[in-house]
Amino acid sequence: MRLRACWRLIAVPMLMMLVSACDVIVSPSSVDDIVLTTALNDDYCAIDDVTTFSPNGPFYCSVMASNLRSGSALASRWYYGEQFIEEINYEVQEGGHGCVGFELTSPNPWPRGSYRVEIYLNGHLERMAAFAVT
Repeated sequence: MRLRACWRLIAVPMLMMLVSACDVIVSPSSVDDIVLTTALNDDYCAIDDVTTFSPNGPFYCSVMASNLRSGSALASRWYYGEQFIEEINYEVQEGGHGCVGFELTSPNPWPRGSYRVEIYLNGHLERMAAFAVT
């Protein structure tokens, strides 16, 4: 989080000075992008960008976010067609910006077809990405 301090000194007759209150500029939290990937690096960012997955592997999604505040909630909701699969939640521990990674696994092969992941920030849908299993 970036704060900008602004102090103004105003000279008034009789050598009295006034100091104005600081203006605080805080940018809103945002989900800037999501990338479907075959793996995540150590910072939970995508190592590649894919739109198809194998039936036998996990699904990875990297979410790039800005100005997150401690206590904010990110969630990924995964769907096969219109069928809900699972929701994975993440609570932000330290504010800032960067990547948040989500992984969806199954003990069985994934059915072939169309999928999507929806990303929510504090309960509001921010982004969606479609992909396929071939």
